[in-house]
Amino acid sequence: GLSTLTAGVSLELARRTTFRRYAGGLEIGDIDEDGTFGTSSMAWGNIQIAGRTLAPGSSSAGLGASGIQSRGLLGASAAGGGAAVAGGSIANPLEGGEAPSDIITMNGSKTLSILGKRIMMTSGLWDSTGHTSLASLSSCAALYGFGSKLGEDESSLATRRMLSSYFYGPGMDVWRIGCADESSSNVYASTLLHLAKSSDTKKSPSTGWIQTSSTILHEWCVRSYDFSMARSLQCLLNNHAALPSGALMPAIEASLASLTRSTHLSIQQRDYERAKTSARRACWLASHHGLLFQQAWQLLQLALIDLESSSCAPQSTIERAIPPLLECLSLCEDYFMDPLRAVALSALAKVHLGMGRFRKARSMLNAAMSLVMQHGHLWLQSEACLTLAKCHLAEASWIEGGKPGDLISDRKGILSTTDSGHAIDIMNLRQTALFQLEKSASILEQLDEISRLREVYYLQARVYQSLPHINRNLRKRDEAARKFAQLGIEKQRRISSKVMSIPRFSTESTDSGWWDVIQGVLPTDC
Repeated sequence: GLSTLTAGVSLELARRTTFRRYAGGLEIGDIDEDGTFGTSSMAWGNIQIAGRTLAPGSSSAGLGASGIQSRGLLGASAAGGGAAVAGGSIANPLEGGEAPSDIITMNGSKTLSILGKRIMMTSGLWDSTGHTSLASLSSCAALYGFGSKLGEDESSLATRRMLSSYFYGPGMDVWRIGCADESSSNVYASTLLHLAKSSDTKKSPSTGWIQTSSTILHEWCVRSYDFSMARSLQCLLNNHAALPSGALMPAIEASLASLTRSTHLSIQQRDYERAKTSARRACWLASHHGLLFQQAWQLLQLALIDLESSSCAPQSTIERAIPPLLECLSLCEDYFMDPLRAVALSALAKVHLGMGRFRKARSMLNAAMSLVMQHGHLWLQSEACLTLAKCHLAEASWIEGGKPGDLISDRKGILSTTDSGHAIDIMNLRQTALFQLEKSASILEQLDEISRLREVYYLQARVYQSLPHINRNLRKRDEAARKFAQLGIEKQRRISSKVMSIPRFSTESTDSGWWDVIQGVLPTDC
């Protein structure tokens, strides 16, 4: 009815005005010459009255829409991507008088519906600033508290955001309420399991359910090198993006998601030029339609592509990642996207490490680590831990006086330095690096990320070899070397096979022959 329609307008205006510039270039939070507040104050006004609606025969002039439209904030390009974030359908303002009625005057059904939309709007605002964990919790509150009053599209959107709690932040299981403990070591398997349990088996799967499950399965296939299945799923999802009727996201955001999936697949196949092309197209599309969070995310993707390709280039090209990273950081600082800023800082720390500035890189990582672990994707968390471990190893090598990256001491485990204080520092640095490597490995095992796992196991084997040669260190060295070699075989088998499988490691054998195999492997082969 009119109440739901008008509340949807207010929530959408709140979301959009938070992340739109004035036509004249005035930034968020500024004050005009006539003393009126900027877009953040206008957005807060819309949030405050989101619980109010219009009586029959009245209109939305009291929602502040007329003042916003007079500034040109909602032009043609603004219609591109708000429904998925605001949590409701995009509605056009009505015309008429100004007679808002309070939410207390509604009947019970309309009141619950409006309250559910308010919580979904809160979830959308968290999501649009990168606070994925908080968006998941808000969606959980909306779905469990007002699920029967939400529409099908809103319920699908809330479910999709709740599922993201598995992949972002500390991995909170918001589905644990009333669910049996049937967790899996693989995060994708756990997510698909709970998605299946939450669906109604008596009804045919909805379009939103198909899209959500296909997206999760696509990411799993890409990370596990099942490229044949990944291409098939990408074709299915691209068809939904081309024909977005009844889909979870508007056409623009669906196109951005499609380009992001294409970028991810190309990176995994080491086709970096195609990955850059997809990321640049997505960045232009997000910029053209004023989707600032998506624009900053795509800039970060461009930087990550340059970081990945620099390891394969004959000459270091790591400095190419600096311009998109700085632009991403600027957007994040201007529009208060703190979690994404922390991720960008961790990527910038990797650039500093590649340039030999390991102490500056470690300082950046320590400053950004808390937000990355709270809101970042699991892969980004593992990457931050891996980079921090490399910073400790680089400092240990620098103290020891060897070449950068040289982690090997003599065969008896006696350090080459004669300074006992330096020897203790080196030992502590390597122990700290092992702790970060173990954290990274535990996260990557949940994602079934073979490529990064091989790198982590390689470094573990090298570090254990540099520690004093007691039985415990030798056993762990051989175990890490065995996993590294087995993952190499598993990777080749998955690329050539049409069936996806999860590796299983046996801890019974500790044959030192695996270490003999890994000694001939260069770091760039990982």
